[in-house]
Amino acid sequence: TIGAEAPARAAAQAATARESGFPCVKLKVGAASSADEERRRVAAVREALGPEIKLRIDANGAWGVEQAVRAIRELEEYDLEMVEQPVAAGDLPGLARVRAEVDAPIAADEDVTDVEAAERVLEAGAADVLVVKPMVVGGLRQGRRIIEMVAAAGAEAVVTTTLDSGIGTAAALHLAAT
Repeated sequence: TIGAEAPARAAAQAATARESGFPCVKLKVGAASSADEERRRVAAVREALGPEIKLRIDANGAWGVEQAVRAIRELEEYDLEMVEQPVAAGDLPGLARVRAEVDAPIAADEDVTDVEAAERVLEAGAADVLVVKPMVVGGLRQGRRIIEMVAAAGAEAVVTTTLDSGIGTAAALHLAAT
């Protein structure tokens, strides 16, 4: 995960990730003072990564619907694997609208808090990918239920952590392996 705001610093972190062998990088977005600044930052990171490393962006709900659509359309040229939580959690109609108006896959993260919440995301057609954090959704069994529901709906699931300890990370890895 890259959170550096300056394009050169973000690119340097991306280069380090590439050299370390990471196959995917997530860039935090949504804090730039302008759309052009955001674009320069994403462009710098993509250039540092090269075409073979996957690039995800995560707005953590920082954009409004219109802003998200504009930003994502402008950033799609940088070969985005997915855009995580572009609009505020709880705005499933807005998330669904963004998904319908852009080409990049949309991921729901903060909206996936338990099995019922994941079901609402899927029913709203709000995301292509659901981010499952076992410690947020109620543990491994609940995480597995969500993954099964996501697969049945034809969507994808990504398992991750919430800055957990080694035990939490190991649990998430085991869940992902299932």
